[in-house]
Amino acid sequence: MWHSIACASLAGGILCLDRIFLQALISRSIVAGPFVGLVLGDLRTGLIAGAFIELLWIDRLAVGAYIPPNETLVAILTTAVSIIIGSAHGGTTPEIIAAAVLFYVPMGLAGRTMDSRLAIFNNRLSRRVINAAGRGDIRGIERLHLAGLVMYFAVTTAVLFAALAAGSVALMFLYPLFGERLHAALLYVYCFLPVLGVAVAVSTVKTRGAVPLFAGLVLACFAAGQWFF
Repeated sequence: MWHSIACASLAGGILCLDRIFLQALISRSIVAGPFVGLVLGDLRTGLIAGAFIELLWIDRLAVGAYIPPNETLVAILTTAVSIIIGSAHGGTTPEIIAAAVLFYVPMGLAGRTMDSRLAIFNNRLSRRVINAAGRGDIRGIERLHLAGLVMYFAVTTAVLFAALAAGSVALMFLYPLFGERLHAALLYVYCFLPVLGVAVAVSTVKTRGAVPLFAGLVLACFAAGQWFF
């Protein structure tokens, strides 16, 4: 378990750098989830968890000074804990994934606070960079840029490790205690999450008449599936 937590934390720390450095969208949940799943040997769980989290926060983008919830943390934590708990109970189930999502969704808001604090730290570094540029200190500028990256990687990796350790221990103890009704409720949550995610995604469409058209196409596909299959 601890080896998986360490691997997921390091991989997550690297992926989170994309939020402030590369910005090549590899930190999006739909990419981060499968990547962590691949690292831990369960790509399917990573795809499912990553898709759920991506849909839930697809309308929250970092535009201008706005700092969105850190969905990357949630996708990494949900994927890793689902795989860790599943490996201890004969395989990852929909109920385990649903429990992990509910457990870690608040980490999106905690991650936003973390990003805000790190942004303040980077602002202080930027002022030092300006001073170094005034002195012509190229090496100093390089070191300050590297310090910002190292700080972000170290903080996100430490947060991921602590959250994964706490969540793994808690769910490893609590999950066997869940009764039949709670398992049924978690299964309903698992089925409801993609519906909620699609609703969030559709709400981002601003074209007039697009939502009724989308609903009609879904209904038509469902009817065709019932008729032909």
